[in-house]
Amino acid sequence: MTRFLALSAQVDGSADHDFAVQAELARLFERGRFDAVFVTGTAAAGEPLSVLSALSTVTSHIGLVGTAGTTDHEPYHLARKFASLDHLSHGRAGWHADPGPDHGRAAEFTDVVRQLWDSFSDRAVVRDVAGARYYDPDQLRAPEHRGEHFRVRGPLNISRPPQGHPVLFVTDAPGTFAARHGEVFRTADPDAGIKARVAAAGRDPGQVRVWLSLPPLAGTPERIADRLQEWFTSGAADGFTVSFPELPGPAVDFVRQVVPILRRRGLVPDGYHGRTLRENLGLARPEVSR
Repeated sequence: MTRFLALSAQVDGSADHDFAVQAELARLFERGRFDAVFVTGTAAAGEPLSVLSALSTVTSHIGLVGTAGTTDHEPYHLARKFASLDHLSHGRAGWHADPGPDHGRAAEFTDVVRQLWDSFSDRAVVRDVAGARYYDPDQLRAPEHRGEHFRVRGPLNISRPPQGHPVLFVTDAPGTFAARHGEVFRTADPDAGIKARVAAAGRDPGQVRVWLSLPPLAGTPERIADRLQEWFTSGAADGFTVSFPELPGPAVDFVRQVVPILRRRGLVPDGYHGRTLRENLGLARPEVSR
């Protein structure tokens, strides 16, 4: 797969923001061939997931990423919510995991969520009406987890997500959680050495992506494109989360003026080449371990 520069942006998912505005921003970023939109808000209240579910009905390609903390939810409930979003969006869901202060608890939480997403194999649901059989019991893998922090019994009461697992996003921070579990890293430091730490944790650095979180960018469209290209071609970043001082004006300017330059330079493709967020990011689909 050809390496392309990834773009993402944020939309405020608070309940007091007009959904029509949120929807138009998501469609704007999709027209700009952004890979993902992050919906912010009160994660404990579930507002981001509500907005993301609604956005799945008015977009077709862009990834839909919501923040949920491992201290604000139970593993079963969170696994169910993100699996549902992945089904609603046909494989475009991403979980931005906030581990809180206890990385050991967060790691166990994440392991349980992944086990629950693997409750059924990809061949489990047969929908055999004539034979009156909805699923093949031989393809069921019911987790029975008893750990230091959680006791969870599966299976999850929904078929396996289209992506296998929604893409796991993390904000890079000291500690072991991000290096051991993150697939897409958000960082403000282009010299963070993330892929080296991922390799040291025993994982394939080719299966992680590093996205620089950028403050509002100043300068001409060409100069902004130059800066993004420099970070990308040097290997400091695989993509970027772009912040805008206000919306929608600067976002419209970025899509209309900067993105075409990146396209002409071959850094951003004209369209989405995959059906799912994983495919568009070049990340492997997790296999069910049996």
